[in-house]
Amino acid sequence: MELKTLSNADLFERWRRELGFRYRTERPRKEAIRFASLFEKFLGGYPPSADLAKQFLSRYLDRKQNTRAGYYAQIAMLMKWYGDPIDDCRVSPAEEMPELVNSRDLDRIEEAIRNRKTHKKLIQRDILLVRTLRYTGIRRAEAAQEQYSSRRWL
Repeated sequence: MELKTLSNADLFERWRRELGFRYRTERPRKEAIRFASLFEKFLGGYPPSADLAKQFLSRYLDRKQNTRAGYYAQIAMLMKWYGDPIDDCRVSPAEEMPELVNSRDLDRIEEAIRNRKTHKKLIQRDILLVRTLRYTGIRRAEAAQEQYSSRRWL
């Protein structure tokens, strides 16, 4: 009940400190702080409420579903912490399946790698990378990140 007696400035300052515990990395924490600041500005001097949170979120109905789901999750987390949850308007992220690459195209990529003029060790490595992507279903960004992070340790 103590949170409801605070001014918005004090409340949102506590929330920003709370976000330091909820996020392990800087980027999502900064985004959560940015979005909470927008909510604080929207509220003006009024205390947060589930109805005002829904009004605020309705400003973002033109955004992509995953963006709306992220915004909802941030405000829902804040409102639950505040003691006035907004559980009745849940937004789920889109469940889009990535477009599959045609098997013939992957064969052509491997063939192009084999036929290019380069050092033979690179050919083996590149074919292995394409096959890893092909047979494990790992995302390109995940493979690129793993390749990047493994180079740091060499």
